[in-house]
Amino acid sequence: MSPIGKLFVVLNLVFSLVILGVLGAILTKSEEYRTKYEDVQKELDTEKASWEQERSDLSAEIEGHKRDKAGLQERINNLEVAGNNLKSDNESLRVDNQQLRDDVSKLQADYQKFTSSLTEVQTHNKDLASENANLINQRNEAANARRAAEEAAARLEAQVSSLTSQVEQLKRQIDDIAAMNSDLEAQIEAAVQLGFDIAKVRAAPQIDGVIQNVNRELGLVVLSVGADDGVQRGTTFEVYSLGEGYKGKVVVDDVYPDNAAARIVRENGTISVMDRATTRL
Repeated sequence: MSPIGKLFVVLNLVFSLVILGVLGAILTKSEEYRTKYEDVQKELDTEKASWEQERSDLSAEIEGHKRDKAGLQERINNLEVAGNNLKSDNESLRVDNQQLRDDVSKLQADYQKFTSSLTEVQTHNKDLASENANLINQRNEAANARRAAEEAAARLEAQVSSLTSQVEQLKRQIDDIAAMNSDLEAQIEAAVQLGFDIAKVRAAPQIDGVIQNVNRELGLVVLSVGADDGVQRGTTFEVYSLGEGYKGKVVVDDVYPDNAAARIVRENGTISVMDRATTRL
């Protein structure tokens, strides 16, 4: 029961006692008052019983409140235990969080290393791509050089074949010259027997010149030597080139002071301007 309820109970009791006293005084003086006193006493007894019942109810309520308090205290204790557990869990979570932060920092460092490595790999790939392009260019240049070499080899083979043909032709010409020499020797022998002075014929001077002009349609060439150099009509010149060798023979038809016109009587190679011409090889 609350203090205010207790106060009311006390006040009621005091008030009841006062009333009883007053009633007792009155009843002693009067029977009527006595009867009224008994009635009042009954009412007080009834009210007292009610108060007792109320007190019993209040006591039961207090006991209920005590039980509630005990339950609340138990809940508080449970909550304190739960709070402590939460604190422990929070501390564990804080440690785990710190561990996670450390792991994140490590991962960030690893990511930075990976990014740096990736940049190096990309740079290396660019260098490899550039080197690959250079190698491709070198391969193409080598292929072009090989094709050029093959073409040069083909040209050389053609030149060798041509030179082989020229050599064969020169061999035939040498054979022809040898036969002509045999004929000339026979003719010289016959001329000597007829009284010709061979020494004068062999003493003809050596005349050297160059081809100044070539007329293919007429089969003529112009020599850089003429009558001033001892050239006469019928003089024979052998034509050759320092790079290509013997090319043929020309015979002078027209003579001028500083040049002469000669016809091509034999051509082993293509007689060209600036080829050499001589009366003696």
